[in-house]
Amino acid sequence: MRECSASWLSLPIRLESDAKWAVGVAAGAFATRMAVGLYLGVAGMEPFEPEVIARHILAGEGFGHWHNEVYFRSLGSPPFAIVCTILYFLFGQAKSVLFFAQALVSAGLAVSCWFIGRRLFSPQVGLLASVLVASHPGLFYYDTRKLAPLGFDAALVAGGIALCLRTQWSGRMAALAGLFHGIAVFERAPFVGL
Repeated sequence: MRECSASWLSLPIRLESDAKWAVGVAAGAFATRMAVGLYLGVAGMEPFEPEVIARHILAGEGFGHWHNEVYFRSLGSPPFAIVCTILYFLFGQAKSVLFFAQALVSAGLAVSCWFIGRRLFSPQVGLLASVLVASHPGLFYYDTRKLAPLGFDAALVAGGIALCLRTQWSGRMAALAGLFHGIAVFERAPFVGL
């Protein structure tokens, strides 16, 4: 069994078991977000435009929202609003649906960052990356107190990069990575710089 160790990190990690640690970190990220969100109350989460737009779409009012007594059409990021609409359509219009989805996406983000760190550097760096992303205060706050696309955006970018770094590259992986990055750019134009 091969072991890796870095001089800055004295903990040896077996290559066969670091995936289990990464899944454990992701499960911990999901569980802590669920616990904190449920403790603070999901009903008190602040909705952002995409969540409001999703409610308007399902009510038959179109893609828009009210702001300062003016109804704005197409003023929002379509990908997250569409995801919100689909989730609300399938599971009901409760904030807990998006809260659960945000916690799940954050767990996936932690695994994606583990894969990127492991692939580019070492298993130790991958685990450190997953722990840092799972415990990032900004992501944690937005996942537990706001219905906003921050974690969704980060997961799209990290997921696309992780797909690009796979050892077995295929046309499907290229298409999926391009889809992830295309949706990320459609969601937030500054991602074009990636």
